[in-house]
Parts: sequence; C-alpha cells; structure tokens
Amino acid sequence: FHHFSNFQGECDIIKELSQIFVNKFYIEIDYTERENENIYNKSSLSFAAKLDLPIVASNDVLFISDSDYE
Repeated sequence: FHHFSNFQGECDIIKELSQIFVNKFYIEIDYTERENENIYNKSSLSFAAKLDLPIVASNDVLFISDSDYE
C-alpha cells in the first residue's frame, strides 16, 4: 500500500540513504492526528518493510516554557 507518486524512485532514495547511514537510518512514524498522516504512516511502513529498515515511533511534543516539562 502506498500513495506516493513514485514509490520505486522514493525507495531507491531511501535505500541509498540507508546505505550511507548504515545501522543509523530509521523510518519514523507518529500519530498526532494531522491531515494525511495515516497515508504517510502507511507509506512509511511500506518503505520500511520493502527495505527491511527499523521503525521508530515518535510524538510531536512541544512545551511553551521549560517549566511545562516534568
């Protein structure tokens, strides 16, 4: 499953980057309810599966001031 217009071309770029950053290249996904995020995450998971790359889940946490961080 993918919604990118040039899946193979994008796979080639991701593969090239993963060969430059050996054992240091991850596919990131997050769930912050942004528009089209589900499409992005599904496509990212497809890239990771096709290229056997690790996945890291993140969250876009922001604080207005240092005191907001516990």
